Amino acid sequence: MNDPTQTVIHSSFETRRHFLKKTALVAAAAAGLDPFPPAAARGAETNQPILPWHRRTLRWGQTNITEIDPERYDLAWWRKYWKRTQTQGVIINAGGIVAYYPTRVPLHRQAEHLKGRDLFGELCRAAHEYGLAVVARMDSNRAHEDLYQAHPDWFALDKAGQPYKAGELFVACVNKSPRSKD
Repeated sequence: MNDPTQTVIHSSFETRRHFLKKTALVAAAAAGLDPFPPAAARGAETNQPILPWHRRTLRWGQTNITEIDPERYDLAWWRKYWKRTQTQGVIINAGGIVAYYPTRVPLHRQAEHLKGRDLFGELCRAAHEYGLAVVARMDSNRAHEDLYQAHPDWFALDKAGQPYKAGELFVACVNKSPRSKD
């Protein structure tokens, strides 16, 4: 007989932390990010220390991609904007509630209008071509019902023990849920 206090874990991943790490790694790979840049990029040819990107990037911009954006996103406009505003780094929506890149992570939905496009990757490549630092933004504060059903212990509950919802989406718990094992 099953113990009702035990959480059923989806076989593809075990914890919220693992799910978020996996989606972040997929996003980084989609963007072509290299955690180990060539020696020249680290200042080896000049024997001069180069400040790390997080210390030399002072003027930041952020894109907030919505689900409809893959059909109409204007990369040329953003490139001009970055140049005009002398942006040095950008924070780009990668995913979370939905992914803005092709994904095979179980229960991680692609944006409805993505249609095979890799909008996150396109933005990253455009920013890197312009010499900008890029930070992938993951918004994991809400999820669709299929993820809630697979991992109810990842979500916030009200006093009556019912899940909090924002519209049709289930609100993730920012703290460790009493039901959680991670």
